[in-house]
Amino acid sequence: MDRNGCRHRSRNPAAREMDILVQRDVSDDEFEPAWARLDAYDSRYEDGLTEVYPATRADIHKHPTDWQLKGPLTHSNGSGRRDSGCWPTGSLRGSSKSEIRLRLGGQNSVRPRKNAMIAPTIWHELVEQLRGRTCTFGVITPDAPVHRVEFDTGLTDAEVAAIESRYGFRFPPDLCAFLQTALPKGQQFPDWRSGDESTLRDWLDIPRQGVLFDIESNGFWLEVWGPRPALIGDALLRGEELLSAAPGLIPIFGHRMMPDEPQLSGNPVFSVVQTDIIYYGFDLADYLRHEFRLPGRAPWPEKVRPIRFWDIEQFQDV
Repeated sequence: MDRNGCRHRSRNPAAREMDILVQRDVSDDEFEPAWARLDAYDSRYEDGLTEVYPATRADIHKHPTDWQLKGPLTHSNGSGRRDSGCWPTGSLRGSSKSEIRLRLGGQNSVRPRKNAMIAPTIWHELVEQLRGRTCTFGVITPDAPVHRVEFDTGLTDAEVAAIESRYGFRFPPDLCAFLQTALPKGQQFPDWRSGDESTLRDWLDIPRQGVLFDIESNGFWLEVWGPRPALIGDALLRGEELLSAAPGLIPIFGHRMMPDEPQLSGNPVFSVVQTDIIYYGFDLADYLRHEFRLPGRAPWPEKVRPIRFWDIEQFQDV
């Protein structure tokens, strides 16, 4: 126990680091390492002991909507007395593990974005190039229907916050900027504004279901996962554990998906059909130009940002 009455502080030094970063009012990019370490802590412990230190607590009180708290922080440190130092996240109202991660760190952190509504020129230009663009999907035949890309008004900050809170992920900055410039609508585009919630949840769950299906039915197993359990049930359980700790994949169009981690612009876009996973764009802009045959596509870079768990080369080698 430290002088503030907090136990186990040393078990999560990332919380102290985050407090220092809050005091400095650093950018989201500078927060990324602390988020990752907080998330690593969350993945190891279920005890709710990730601390909230003074500057972080003050920032939460000053900007509560930025942290998307569903209620105020309580003051008890567990012993019934007020605590002048760090607060365990267990004192957050309704503090399930997923909500703690949404509020205080990890790949699902909802730390406010800087200038989220200021969309770079590139997204305005791409929206105009995409508007009215034709596309086909499914089984392509001479008689296959042709669809046109249309747009609705972009998502507001409040809508983005509600979506992220409801579905438990955070849009990467470039995807968020694109969706706030204009919201694509029509078949194969997720309707984040008014779509059916169960449909969107099922869509988000497609990668998990696909991997588990191939583990069970096709003997799929990556070497980096360690020895495959002999029993199917145990293999599926281990697969579930690995997938629950992996970055989520956010649908963009059909089975083209972008990882929600790291919280930086420039994540690749994957084409995901069970464990048949390939790159379909080295970043969001490249993907849109590729998918919809737009001009101005840049050469493929020597190195694409690696994504934890979703190692495309390893998936393709199986």
